Amino acid sequence: MSERTIKRHLQAQGTSFLQILNEVRFTEAKKLLLQKQYKIQEVANLIGYEEATNFVRAFKKQFGLTPNQFRQNQ
Repeated sequence: MSERTIKRHLQAQGTSFLQILNEVRFTEAKKLLLQKQYKIQEVANLIGYEEATNFVRAFKKQFGLTPNQFRQNQ
């Protein structure tokens, strides 16, 4: 299947590859954040972010909480 065909199928379902990737990343990030042995930087690296600041910003945009706030609420 070509890239264009995949994009059309995803668009027809109202999503995109980046949206799916972010859903998977943040689902995994939440699981990792519940494990206190991982620092925020480690969680960021494990889900594909080189910089923790970018991860924190994206996480807050997605959930309305920083990763630290998420951890404290759990």
